[in-house]
Amino acid sequence: MVTPLKRHQLLIGKILPFLVLTFIEMIAVLSFAQLIFGISIAGSYQLLAGLAFIFLFTTLGLGIFVSAITYTQQQAMFISWFLMVFMLLMSGFFIPIENMPPFLQKVTYLNPMRYFMYIIRDIVQKGSSFISLLQDVIPMTIYGILIFFLAVFNFQKRLA
Repeated sequence: MVTPLKRHQLLIGKILPFLVLTFIEMIAVLSFAQLIFGISIAGSYQLLAGLAFIFLFTTLGLGIFVSAITYTQQQAMFISWFLMVFMLLMSGFFIPIENMPPFLQKVTYLNPMRYFMYIIRDIVQKGSSFISLLQDVIPMTIYGILIFFLAVFNFQKRLA
């Protein structure tokens, strides 16, 4: 509270460690997939890393937004748990989106993980190029920018 840090500096300090750790975890998972299971990526590692950065930017922005709008740790944990379950169930990971009722198929467009699931499947299995992924990259990027600006706008230093 008494540091001369500006709001953007504080946010970068909160986000950067998680971004670095997540990329280390992603490299470890991809290495294990290739070494242990023999699963190689058909597409570009650089494209996957770049689009994973956009997805992580989006989800970290969502986390900052949750912390900005809640007043207690219990509220933040409850909202985060709800969002994680929603994102996982509505991403197409467990249940294909095409098999969901029409109303729920429309709700999945609010989920950034939906777009990333299509992106990662296309890169890993098909070796898709950036141009062919634009239909998922654009909405995920717009979602990320909007949620991040909302997070920054609502973020403030406070004692509680």
